[in-house]
Order: sequence, then structure tokens, then C-alpha cells
Amino acid sequence: MPSRVWDDEPEGEDDELDDPSDEDDVESDDEDTDDDTELAEEEDSFPLMCPWCGTPDTLYVDPDQPAGSSYVEDCNRCCRPMRITVTGRRTRRGISVERS
Repeated sequence: MPSRVWDDEPEGEDDELDDPSDEDDVESDDEDTDDDTELAEEEDSFPLMCPWCGTPDTLYVDPDQPAGSSYVEDCNRCCRPMRITVTGRRTRRGISVERS
């Protein structure tokens, strides 16, 4: 049986190929991106209680949503409409919730 020779390696060296599935040595920035995304979502997420059924929930508010703006969101449990009003700016943002 003929021996295997690689063009870029001298004969007699280890002929073992690198396994692409072996990712222990490779660091990924994907984990950092996920952490940053989770942190941003936490900063823009607010606890609320449905004004209809009293169910606690968490609501993500788009960071570009201006203070004083309001919109209607349905409760995840009872499906009744809640009016969400964005209050404050930047790090002092908040929401108020009332029946709609």
C-alpha cells in the first residue's frame, strides 16, 4: 500500500489532520454578543402586572420608544388590552400600565 505524503509537510512528520470539529482552541465572540444582547434586553425590560387579571409579567420596551408614547399590548394570560405608557429617559425609563 502506498504511503500518504502531504505537499506542505516533510515526510516523516505526523500525517494527522486537524479535526474541524475540535473547537476547544478557538474562542468565539458569539458568546460576548449574546451576553450584550441579554444585558440590553434586561435594561429595557420592565416588570408589570396585568390591570385586568393581576398576572405578573415582564415587558420589553424598544429603546427607541420615546418618553410619553403609549401603545396597546395584550396580556399574555387573559388577552385583554393594556395601555403601556413609556415614562422617563435613558437610565430612568419606566412604564405605566392601565386598562385599555
